[in-house]
Amino acid sequence: MAEGPKRLDDYVVMGRYVVYVCILAELMILPQVSSMFYMMYAGASPSLASCDGVVFDSALEEQEVCTLFHEMGLENCTIPSLRYQFRSVNVEWNYFCESAKTIKNSISMQMIGVLIGSALFGQLSDSFGRRMGMLVTMTGMAIGWILVARSSNLTFFTVTRTAVGFFTGGSIS
Repeated sequence: MAEGPKRLDDYVVMGRYVVYVCILAELMILPQVSSMFYMMYAGASPSLASCDGVVFDSALEEQEVCTLFHEMGLENCTIPSLRYQFRSVNVEWNYFCESAKTIKNSISMQMIGVLIGSALFGQLSDSFGRRMGMLVTMTGMAIGWILVARSSNLTFFTVTRTAVGFFTGGSIS
């Protein structure tokens, strides 16, 4: 009985352990991706719709509305009404017009955490093993996300998101 040509499947057999590692690797991708893309949506800037009864024309560009808002003065606008597609961090803490740049600076700080985490955990996982690095980063991300959910101001939010970014960078490396 003649055998056909050999294939790679004849030599490499996926056992239980390989399947387990593949499933874990796939499950690790979800928190990594969600952590990296989160601020793309959470940092969306709202538009100013009205201010203390003064309704701004919806045909105006956002910059024009912001100019009108600044001409009114902050003392004449105690209750701004914002127009948004979903409730972002900007909406949560009333960052709009010029103050919306503060959120963008926060995002930059968070990305610095990712860069530092990638560099540091790459070295640590080489020194102490990938398993230990994975466990530390996944635990750090989970605790960090809980703290992010409990954030009551932008400073605490930025610090906790930077920590999440640090561990996300570590899990990516």
